[in-house]
Order: sequence, then C-alpha cells, then structure tokens
Amino acid sequence: MVTATREHQELLLEIQDLISSVAQWRREHDAVATAERVRQARADAIQARAERDDELRQLDVLNRSVADLENAIAELATDIDVKEEQLLAGVEPRSEADRLARMLDILRERRSTLEETLVDTAEEREEKRADAQAAERVLSAAVAENQAAQVYVRDTRASLVERTNAAEAQRQEASAKLAPELLELFEKLVAEHGVGVARLDNDTCTATGLPLNPQELEHIRALGEEELAFCPQTGIILVRERGA
Repeated sequence: MVTATREHQELLLEIQDLISSVAQWRREHDAVATAERVRQARADAIQARAERDDELRQLDVLNRSVADLENAIAELATDIDVKEEQLLAGVEPRSEADRLARMLDILRERRSTLEETLVDTAEEREEKRADAQAAERVLSAAVAENQAAQVYVRDTRASLVERTNAAEAQRQEASAKLAPELLELFEKLVAEHGVGVARLDNDTCTATGLPLNPQELEHIRALGEEELAFCPQTGIILVRERGA
C-alpha cells in the first residue's frame, strides 16, 4: 500500500499546480498568435496594402493618360505649325487653301478638346496622388501595428516558455523528494485523468466539485494520517484538511 506523509501530500498538490500552470501556459503559447489583436493587425495590414496598391494602379493609369494626352497635343501642335506655315507661304489653287484652313480649324478644335481633357485628367491625377499618399500613410501605420503585434507574440511566447521551463524544473525538483512508488502512482493518475491529486474541502473534491456522501466521508476519516484517500468519482488522491 502506497502511503505519504502530510508534507509529501502537500508536495503533490504543489506539483499538480505546476502541471496545471504548465498546461495553461502551453495553451496560451499556442493561442497567442491567433489573439484578436494579432489577427486584426495582420488583417488590417493586408487590407491596407491591397488598398494602397489599388490606389497606385489607378494613379499609374492616370499618369499614362496624362502622358498620352500630352504627346497627342504635342503632335497636333506640330501638325498645326506645319499647316500654318503652308498657308502663310501661300497655297494654290484657292480650293486647296480653303481645304487646308478647314483642316487647321479641325486640328485646333481637337487640340482644344484634348487640352480640356488634359486639365481634367491632371486634376483627377492630383486627387488620386493625394489618395495614394493617404493610403501609404495608412499602410505604414498598419505595418507598424502588425510589427508591434509580432513583437508582442514573440515576447509573450518567450515569457511563457521561460515560465514553463522554470515550472518544469520546480516539478522535477519536487518530484525528486517523493518516494518512487508515490510518484509512480501520482503520474499514472495524471496520465489517466489529467489531474492526480485534489483537496477535500468542505466534504467536496475540489477537482470535480462534487460532494462526498456520508459513507464515503466516514471511510476517509477512518484512514490513518499517512494513508492515502481517493476520490470515489475519479480515483484521484484526495488531500484532507489537517485533523480531518
């Protein structure tokens, strides 16, 4: 029969607390990368980059439109200059001069239309450039927050690993103080139930939250101080209050 001094029973409770803490910290370690702040920062950065890229694409289209309009206006200006020089030099017959004059009117009207379009497009480009700059600032802020979130993940995980390692070392140190058969029993119960020991507090197992019936309590009270009591529902070790 496995027995344990009061000191060793309390030590089992300490070890159980360490086991529970380590399990919790490992869950937190795995979950920290998906925490709301981290997920939101990542999503915001992705969205901000997409919006910035879209603004830049639209700005690029407008830049090309402005360049195309400027080139077209320049070509028209050259064509108009040539035809104006032809008229000034004199064109015969009269019908050819009239035809050339009409062509000049058409070219000038087309140039005027293109110049108006250029003004409108250039204004639109400036508005889009301002939008792109604003989107760039939003992206910079989102990237900074995402980087801060990643630092948070790294630092939090490092802290959890440090605490876990310290708790594991404490567990090993405490376990070394237990008799081998007691440690073997405890670890077997932990493997089976996740919990190997709990307190009997106010006639209730603190692991299950279930009260023991009078017969079960009578049996436990009849045990010697170093005899182990067990939870009737789970079979884990119950540490009684002193004098109970």
